[in-house]
Amino acid sequence: MAETQKPVLFISHAAIDKELATHLKKIVEQSFPGIDVFVSSDPEDLPIGDPWVEQILEALGRAKLILVLGTDRGLSRKWVWFETGAGWDRRRQIFTGCVGKLRRNNLPPPFGQHTARNLDEEADCRELFDLIRKEFEATQQPTDFADLCKNLIRLDIRAEERQRLAALETEGKPFQDEQRKSLDKKLGTFDPTCRDLLRYLLLNGESDGRHIYAAALFPDTQMGNILQFVEQSGLVLQRIERVGSMEANRFWKINPEFESRLKSILFPRTDDEGPPKFRL
Repeated sequence: MAETQKPVLFISHAAIDKELATHLKKIVEQSFPGIDVFVSSDPEDLPIGDPWVEQILEALGRAKLILVLGTDRGLSRKWVWFETGAGWDRRRQIFTGCVGKLRRNNLPPPFGQHTARNLDEEADCRELFDLIRKEFEATQQPTDFADLCKNLIRLDIRAEERQRLAALETEGKPFQDEQRKSLDKKLGTFDPTCRDLLRYLLLNGESDGRHIYAAALFPDTQMGNILQFVEQSGLVLQRIERVGSMEANRFWKINPEFESRLKSILFPRTDDEGPPKFRL
């Protein structure tokens, strides 16, 4: 049989569960040398630029066993349902391997109508590998199931955290967009001198008035107005140090809320701003 026609173990999974899928692929290939395991998120299986839908359908056509990574993230993805349905239509053996919150006893149909086990439990994990050995008539190398289950639990927690952070980013996007517009509007009122003061504070951190005045390459009489202007914008914060009730010193620093975006906008310094107005 030609190499491209070898039967395939097809692992269907959500993109966010990529680490789970590729780790399973690695362990299966170590346990069953010669078995062709297809994971669509693995660049070796699906090189960039290939017609990926055709590649996936071709792999499904050769699949002898479809392993569905049954996480709550995976079963919320339409593409996992499509791949499973395509395998069902071809009368393929389907095995749902549950990891994390989703368990084999609470799977939605049609997943619960096929063989399903909890892959993060050693006994169930052994059943999957027994099925692979029988379906592919393969010789199995020793497998550390305890270590495999431990790593699947660890990778599931990592995927859960990535999904949580992605959700927070999506929820915060309208606010971030408004913040970006506000920042761009404020910077639009800044002349090169004010922008160089921002660069100086970004490079040097919180600085007192003496250091800022010493860094200025123009008459001191302008410095007070410049500091007041950038402070009123909200991009720079002022802190007053006191000794008793007496003011001892004033310090200025970039508002942390805008720091990362200011760095990306202000560096590198553009040539059309002329020579720096501060000793950066």
